[in-house]
Amino acid sequence: MDGWWTGVNWWANKRWKASIGYGNIDLDRFGVTGNTRTLLTRLQWIY
Repeated sequence: MDGWWTGVNWWANKRWKASIGYGNIDLDRFGVTGNTRTLLTRLQWIY
């Protein structure tokens, strides 16, 4: 496996956070190849 991931966080105030991330992973093992791309979004409230 070989891959990378990047993301950004934005704090609207002390209690609210929004984040987005993107990743890409390549698989090449025992003759099996593949690719996975991931998009993650998150809205978080801290109480």
